[in-house]
Amino acid sequence: MTEHIAVVVNGQPREGDVQPRRMLVQFLREDLELTGTYVGCDTSQCGACTVHVDGKAVKSCTMLAVQADGSTVHLNTDTAVDVKYDRDNRLTRLEAGQAFFTVSHGDSRRFRVLTGDAEIVAVGTQFDVRLQGRSTVVTVVEGQVDVRSVPQANVGSAQAMRVSAGYRLRIDGGVMPAQSERVDTQAAIAWLQRKIVFEREPLGEVADEFNRYGVAQIVIEDTGLRALPVSGVFNAYDTNSFAAFLESLDGVRVERTPGEIRVMRQDAAQP
Repeated sequence: MTEHIAVVVNGQPREGDVQPRRMLVQFLREDLELTGTYVGCDTSQCGACTVHVDGKAVKSCTMLAVQADGSTVHLNTDTAVDVKYDRDNRLTRLEAGQAFFTVSHGDSRRFRVLTGDAEIVAVGTQFDVRLQGRSTVVTVVEGQVDVRSVPQANVGSAQAMRVSAGYRLRIDGGVMPAQSERVDTQAAIAWLQRKIVFEREPLGEVADEFNRYGVAQIVIEDTGLRALPVSGVFNAYDTNSFAAFLESLDGVRVERTPGEIRVMRQDAAQP
């Protein structure tokens, strides 16, 4: 299935049919043969793919071609989306991972994001959606979104809630909580700058977050250590610096192998 898009590039109207997951940089380089924009890295950090969309600088390697209307989506690691735009809706289905959305004000079509257990509707806002196991986590950075739960296996009824900037809502298995919770939005979207920010978070959850990005996986089997609260700011891809931080903690020992970083108590039996 393809989508037909019409854009103005360098003052000239251009059109084309694209797959829903085709990135804007691919459309520019391969379909329109505008090779001045190129991919210079594999992390979207170098800026070689930067173009201007509606007067704003965007990285075309993180923007889908069908979203060249001024709305953008940034995809985190291990993320899959399916996009469909028509005359009434701008629909993105988040199938895995995490994405950050900036929604254009100038388009009257509804902007909808679907996950397995939630539907998020927004107009003129910025928000983050993440799939965590059977849960959908929605964090609003700017504006408001309407969230509707999708009951699983036809059990229960749909619930709806409006979530404002600075708040987060977690839907677990199609079940919506009584209210949203206040959250540090900049910490929630730190991944856009390749950072992981945590404030007295359980060590096990922080390690799991690092494991989304790193090649060497952090393994913590001790339940007490996994519950240890830790704080810090790290490069999401710099697992070695995080391991060095763990080694500085009292009573913690770290063992490195090519594929794993094992974290254990200092008094744990040596092999």
